[in-house]
Amino acid sequence: MAAAGIQLIGAILTGGASTRFGSDKAAQVGPSVLDAMRAAGVDPIVAVGGDPGALPIPTLADRYPGEGPLGGLATVLRYARTGWVLTVPCDHPLLQAEHLLPLVDGIQGLAPDRALVGEVDGEPKPGLACWPAGWASAVAEQIRKGERRYRSILNVGEWDGVAVDALALEDADDPAQLARLLQRLPPDQHD
Repeated sequence: MAAAGIQLIGAILTGGASTRFGSDKAAQVGPSVLDAMRAAGVDPIVAVGGDPGALPIPTLADRYPGEGPLGGLATVLRYARTGWVLTVPCDHPLLQAEHLLPLVDGIQGLAPDRALVGEVDGEPKPGLACWPAGWASAVAEQIRKGERRYRSILNVGEWDGVAVDALALEDADDPAQLARLLQRLPPDQHD
């Protein structure tokens, strides 16, 4: 849990088209992501993009529609103004609070202009990260220059990596994949 006085906003990126999923992925998988964030002590939490009714939390309209998760990140960084934003894609059904705690706890003592990025085996995974709100203008500039790759955020400023469990990053792109992933959960965690 983030220490007192550290401003942290959780952001579930829900703006994808869900074309392979066949229905709103945020509505199907997002509730488990929301539960994990809440269990990790993240508050407040917002959804970014997508259907405002998909999750029972405030939804920020994407300021950069069609620009992918980089646009969603720019939107929520501008909204936050200060502190950090913990970003999580809406399609990670195996995400648990324990996967988020290294990031949530890791921002304590972190310089206010520095990011904390999840890594698996030393490979940065920018979808699961704490981004400083002060990067909002630089991320928006990346988009204005035509950048759409989410990994480009790693070039915006200084960041530290923190090891996260690869399970946290398993994504469900279609209903069959979601069913396979959910089979990996203990029986008491199935809906």
